[in-house]
Amino acid sequence: MTSFIQVFRRFYISPMILAVSALCVLIFSLSISHAAAPLMHAYVGKIWLEKLGAPDQDQEAFYVGTLFPDARYLGHFKRKSTHFKGVTLAEVQAQPNSFYKGLKLHSWLDETREKFAVKYGVYQKLQTIPRKYRASFLKFIEDEVIFKQTDWQMVKSSLSNTYTYQADFGADEKSLFIWHNLLKVYFSFPPSKSLSQLALFQTNLGDVPQEMILTLSEALPLYAQDPYFQTYTKDLLLHLTQKIDQYAATK
Repeated sequence: MTSFIQVFRRFYISPMILAVSALCVLIFSLSISHAAAPLMHAYVGKIWLEKLGAPDQDQEAFYVGTLFPDARYLGHFKRKSTHFKGVTLAEVQAQPNSFYKGLKLHSWLDETREKFAVKYGVYQKLQTIPRKYRASFLKFIEDEVIFKQTDWQMVKSSLSNTYTYQADFGADEKSLFIWHNLLKVYFSFPPSKSLSQLALFQTNLGDVPQEMILTLSEALPLYAQDPYFQTYTKDLLLHLTQKIDQYAATK
């Protein structure tokens, strides 16, 4: 089995480093179901900041916080240490700083999004995708749809920073450097481009065989262009925005 770190190291000095970095984030995430992908987390973070605000310098910490929980993909801490059940928006707002607000919003989004997806019945529309990959594939459809909907420069700029709070969870500087740079590249290309390039390497990654990587790379742009999934993603964002709006109205 080819590990995430092995693939990253294999191509680290290659001219393809940028593309491969994005691919590693994309495919390694395929092993984690029922959670939003990075673009969705950042997009909803942007909605939160627009509604409830934060000083400019704290916005960067907020973005780093909301993207940090999945740094566990590198294997240095368990999911339960950065993901929390039953988080409310009031709990997000009550955090002592912007980093922790972003961190808590991550968990709120994962749970709220999954409940919406199940109620919407969207998984039943993924019949051509093997069942074990459907939940993960859906989050990349969402990222594919929203990629062109905003400028990601602020998010990428934020990822040039690290914070002492991250070390509290067991993340070391080397791992954070890798994670942040992988994310910077992920935010530079639509997921379909990353996945199609990974298919060219003809290698397994984790429990995803190369044949399935090829299948998913061909299916992703088709699903993302399907009016049903475009409407689903629009409805999901509206649902999330309305919840944040309703909370902001109480402040």
